Amino acid sequence: MSIAFGVTHAWAMRLIERLAQEGVLSPLGQARRNRLYGAREILQALEEPSYAEEAY
Repeated sequence: MSIAFGVTHAWAMRLIERLAQEGVLSPLGQARRNRLYGAREILQALEEPSYAEEAY
């Protein structure tokens, strides 16, 4: 994320942590390093068959 947005790693981690505290992002696994975060509600909506049919 830091490279994609042109910010330091520390700044990117602060942003991710803030979004996690607000409930926007949540960890997608149990890893202690190289954690992957995602917006579960958005990911679930994208996986629903009805959403996929409406998109096309």
